[in-house]
Amino acid sequence: MKSQTALALIGSALFLAPVACQFSSTAVSPTPQPTSLPTTAIVNTPTLDISATPPPSATCCTPSPEPQGTVTPDPNLGVGDILYEDNFDGQSGWNWSPPPDGIVVWNIASNQLNAVMQQTNFGARWNIRPDISAGDQQVSVTVKTNLCYEHDEYGLLFRGNDLGTNAYIFKLNCGGAARVELLQNLQQSPLIEWTTNPAIVAGAPAENTLKVWMAQDQFHFYVNDNYLFSLKNSNYVEGVSGFYIRDRTNGGESISFSHLVAKEVKLP
Repeated sequence: MKSQTALALIGSALFLAPVACQFSSTAVSPTPQPTSLPTTAIVNTPTLDISATPPPSATCCTPSPEPQGTVTPDPNLGVGDILYEDNFDGQSGWNWSPPPDGIVVWNIASNQLNAVMQQTNFGARWNIRPDISAGDQQVSVTVKTNLCYEHDEYGLLFRGNDLGTNAYIFKLNCGGAARVELLQNLQQSPLIEWTTNPAIVAGAPAENTLKVWMAQDQFHFYVNDNYLFSLKNSNYVEGVSGFYIRDRTNGGESISFSHLVAKEVKLP
């Protein structure tokens, strides 16, 4: 029987040595305090230590290349029926409530899945729904930043296993950049490095809709219905989806996820 939760930690607060093309973990000047969120059924996520991954430096981020006579991929190509959706209203049959870990608090309220990081530089946390697996699909989620700093991260996990040890991760940082990672046995490696794009709304409060179109080994990535980039990778052909959060600065990162929708993709 699949566990209702599967979460993992990427990084360690004990890793201090910076590496090339990495963000420093120095806190940036604070922004206003987070919007107060309802606190029904607040729980945390269990910890799981893996090798540290310091944040990339700002010099890593490269602007998106200008299109040069290429056709923007259609995010609705072959898109059909809804495979699953969640409005976080308590009616979907999944409560998104992992066991407490003292690092992040998850709770559903006001049709949102809210996540608040209680500590900084303790690695990533994610919350997955392991009872529904899909392969070729278009999956999207709307994410609101209530409080975050430039290098704090949040995003969408997809085609994951039900333990949360293998997956793809499409994530943004609050400085306005996007990145795609491959998670293999809790080790993360970039498939697309941090890339800035004016379509991404930076800072907090802000709202962005992340969308991934995937068929076999082909992936297209969008933010707010604007195309960012594409890649090919055949590591995982199907799996579960979930949400990702990582506080790299002052602690207190506050993110809300809403309107999770996955639709099947069938190509001719």
